[in-house]
Amino acid sequence: MWSTVHKVAALILLSALSKGELPEDDFRIIHRQDLLTPDHSDVFEDTSTGSFSQLLFDVARDQVLVGARDALYRLSLRGLGVLERADWLAPSEKTKMCQVKGQTEEDCRNYVKVLLSHGHKLFACGTHAFSPVCSWREIESINTVTEWVTGVANCPYNPHSNVTAILASNGEYYAGTPTDFASSDTAICRSRGAAIREAGTLRTTQYDLNWLNEPQFVGSFEDDNFVYFVFREVAVEFMNCGKIIYSRIARVCKNDPGGYLVMKDSWSTFLKARLKCSVPGDVPGDVPFYYDEVQSVEYLPQEKLLVATFTTPANSIAGSAVCIYSMGDITAAFEGPYKVQDRPTSTWEPRAPSKQARDHYKCVPDSRVHEAIEYHRYQLMYESVQPLSGEPVYKVTSERFTHVTVDVTSAKNIERQLVLYVATQAGYILKLSVLPMLDGACLVERWNLNGKNSTFEVLTMQFVKDTMSVYVGGASSVVRVVGARCSRFTSQSGCVLAGDPHCGWDDARDQCVAAAGRIADPAFKQATEACPATDSPVDGGWSSWSEWEPCMQDGTSVSLYDDTAPDMCKCRTRRCDNPRPVNGGQACQGASISVTNCTVHGGWSSWSGWSKCSASCGIAIKSRRRTCSAPEPKFGGRVCVGLDIDDVYCNLPPCPDPNLAAIDGGWSDWGPWSTCTAGGGAGCGVAAGTRERKRTCTNPPPKNGGALCEGLSTERAACDLPPCEVRKATAWTPWVQIPGNDSDGSYTEKRFKFQCRAPSPEQLKLSLVREDERYCTSRGRCSSEREEESDWEAWGAWEACSAACGGGQQARRRGCARPPCRGAPHMLRACNTHACTGEWSCWSEWSECNGECAGSASSAAGHRTRTRMCVSPEGCADAGAALERRVCVNNCADTEAGWGEWGAWGPCVSGERVRRRACLAGACVGAQLQVARCAGDDDIDNELNAMPAYSQNVEMASFVTMSSNETLSLGGIIGCIVAAFVMGCLVCLAIVIVCQRRGTRLPWHRQNRVPSSPHYITAKQNSYVTVPLKEVPRKAKRQPSFTGIGGTSGILLSKSNNISNANNHNTALTTPKLYPKAIANEYDSLGTLRRHSNQPNNKNNLDIEEDKFY
Repeated sequence: MWSTVHKVAALILLSALSKGELPEDDFRIIHRQDLLTPDHSDVFEDTSTGSFSQLLFDVARDQVLVGARDALYRLSLRGLGVLERADWLAPSEKTKMCQVKGQTEEDCRNYVKVLLSHGHKLFACGTHAFSPVCSWREIESINTVTEWVTGVANCPYNPHSNVTAILASNGEYYAGTPTDFASSDTAICRSRGAAIREAGTLRTTQYDLNWLNEPQFVGSFEDDNFVYFVFREVAVEFMNCGKIIYSRIARVCKNDPGGYLVMKDSWSTFLKARLKCSVPGDVPGDVPFYYDEVQSVEYLPQEKLLVATFTTPANSIAGSAVCIYSMGDITAAFEGPYKVQDRPTSTWEPRAPSKQARDHYKCVPDSRVHEAIEYHRYQLMYESVQPLSGEPVYKVTSERFTHVTVDVTSAKNIERQLVLYVATQAGYILKLSVLPMLDGACLVERWNLNGKNSTFEVLTMQFVKDTMSVYVGGASSVVRVVGARCSRFTSQSGCVLAGDPHCGWDDARDQCVAAAGRIADPAFKQATEACPATDSPVDGGWSSWSEWEPCMQDGTSVSLYDDTAPDMCKCRTRRCDNPRPVNGGQACQGASISVTNCTVHGGWSSWSGWSKCSASCGIAIKSRRRTCSAPEPKFGGRVCVGLDIDDVYCNLPPCPDPNLAAIDGGWSDWGPWSTCTAGGGAGCGVAAGTRERKRTCTNPPPKNGGALCEGLSTERAACDLPPCEVRKATAWTPWVQIPGNDSDGSYTEKRFKFQCRAPSPEQLKLSLVREDERYCTSRGRCSSEREEESDWEAWGAWEACSAACGGGQQARRRGCARPPCRGAPHMLRACNTHACTGEWSCWSEWSECNGECAGSASSAAGHRTRTRMCVSPEGCADAGAALERRVCVNNCADTEAGWGEWGAWGPCVSGERVRRRACLAGACVGAQLQVARCAGDDDIDNELNAMPAYSQNVEMASFVTMSSNETLSLGGIIGCIVAAFVMGCLVCLAIVIVCQRRGTRLPWHRQNRVPSSPHYITAKQNSYVTVPLKEVPRKAKRQPSFTGIGGTSGILLSKSNNISNANNHNTALTTPKLYPKAIANEYDSLGTLRRHSNQPNNKNNLDIEEDKFY
């Protein structure tokens, strides 16, 4: 026994001598200031929390999720910027109860211990002040909680307990965790998790040491049929005194249905085997040295390899190792014999299971009765799992490994090479390059994450291929460090001999570059097949600059009895250890220290020249100055001591009596500018006026012979007058008939001339300039003087205007001296035509009449509208005046109602004869004139030649013929008319009878009628006289007056131009204004709007005059 102990001690001593810590000047050491540079790293810190123990990488969404104390984070994968934070604190009552139960205040918080994803869902569990709780959240919105789940058997109570968990591919949740407050009941459990169907909750048997004996879980993973758990526990098979900890790997079937009867909630496929990581003896028969306690694992599914770190027990010499296992060896161990103990005092023996039991543990479905399989007796495998190479690929003493993460990369001449990143308990990370055939590993770099006064505690670590970076979660921060630092090496020997699979020398570029994408390049060189020799020359490289720190200036004396502070600077340093030059390598070039912000004491500049004397006589002084600027005091330096100004008296003669002294005059300030006035010329426009301002010589006024003020007392400048108006007069409007009360048919006509003024392009104003009047007899003969008015008395004075603005009217009267008198006894004229407020734009065109013909009706009443806009800046008072609506009539069929008999045919002129008829009553529809072709002075019979119509009041006569060119006789025509009349009467009678029976109101009983007088027209402005009309071509003929309108009544121009406004039926006297003749032709003798049936589509063809308005 003592011989074995001596051998083990000798082996440990030999290992310590050969695998001791690296010397401080080793070129493979990279310090924190060189690791955490902005180009090669990112750091996330939050002082309000800590313990960043869980990292979950979501590469597809370019984010990493972090579980910490009292919070969850979403950080960007590159840069570690905060995307979202979700606070998750334990309730105060839970915290108080936790402390009552004896736990510390720090432990009675919510520590996130589980962080897993399934699809777009996030599963997070926390200790929650020793009351574990789990939650399902949205992975892109971690503040959105979709479901709360109990944390018992999903998460430990104690934040210091180890836990491993996995969401399998089918969504089921597997966890190895303590399940009670005291962490005395530890189990491997299965629950539904995110699975679609419930497979049943299973766990290891409670308080059975053969299943689990104080386990500490370090990892878990899955394959097609099994879920594996890696942990360390107290070895139940150890028979000697005391206890020892073994590393285990256990597995369960995904389709495990559970046990039978009392074992129905327990696993029926649970098995475990020992993981060995040992150093064999020098000679056969020597006892190997074991690294018994597994600390971290990472499973590589594509390579079917399991990489694990091991340490010696805590109460022994510190040592660590890295072992790599094949899944084939692990499977073989689980298919071997079982290790059983029949009685507590008996030894452990191997036992081969039956074929049924072996198939059961291979997850083969079994329909037999469960009690026939003694699965509950088998938990431990007899064979242990050995490393692939038979021993660790890397081992070291005096250090304890805590975490491991792996990158699988390609190197020159090596298809798949493993790169290990191993964290130590002391805050270092070792980068190891595994040799081909797993024949050892080489130390490539040693990263020092520790600060000057603190140790970086690594809680979790993971390598991410997409960013080629190692992410480290610590107690106070999350760090991303780039996995390759090729720029450290400036020479080919240093780059190649470093043995880094991520780096190589590019002969074409003559620099050390990343290996990705350059493996097949002939100019790319690498040497990773073996560990490099440490005696090769390596050129030195500068480390990163340190932080600025205060330092004392050279030559500054410090005395214990001196109160003044020493002269200081800000200094930073760098070291030539990145890498350190070794074996004859070149040293770093440049300064190793940088100094700035040194204390500078102030110094006086030279005196300036003497200034002028402060007075020209009597007592006066002059001065000179200096400044503390040679140099200026900086960074705590002393200011200059002494005076900065020097004054002396001037030697001047006495001053004379001030009361007799001459005082020169001085100008006062300029007064305000006067109003801009026209200085001749147009009197309007830009710079057309002048303005002036004045000043006086009173500041002070000249006294005792003092000089007068120099310069002008008045200043003139050009100024802008209002814009010049553009004025243009229109041509005479057509004559417009003015209604009168003469019974002999005579009437008055007027025409107008307007002036168009445009103060600006946006404004347009129209004003009446001239008005001309003539008097017409019933025969249409017009002159400027009335005829046959000698029997009348002289006209009386004009009465008062009916409106103050907006267009009114006034009347004058005369008496009949010798009856009967011909002509009107009174006369009206417009007055106060200026607008009340605002100016209106032009009226738009009239819309189409919306009356629709129905049945056999000869006409259909409707409305038509037009609009205008207010163009005055101050607005318009009557907003309703912007819309005008009129009654209109669409003629549906020709009718002879209201017409008199046709007159005789006139003489033949130019091949045409004309006859006329008069409208005797109502609104006549049809032509007033008929025109027929003629060949000479022969008599005209009743047969008419067909010709096209010329105007709305002219109709071409046409033949009414039978077949065989026989004309219809007059008797036939009269018979047809009589028959039509009788049929119409019968139809009307029938309609009347039907309406009376139904109670329908007949049209002639309705109250709303068309007024019989033109005085119903409202007094609103007419756009045809206030707005210019466009120029139209001259027609061949025109009538001197409105002979096309039946009767003697003319057209009245109202204020709003709103003809047929029902609200203005009772308006007293409307103001006569202008309508063009073509507009007047649209109204009948009662003032109602009508259409002429002989036009296409039953629409008017207005006779627009040729006179231009502007």
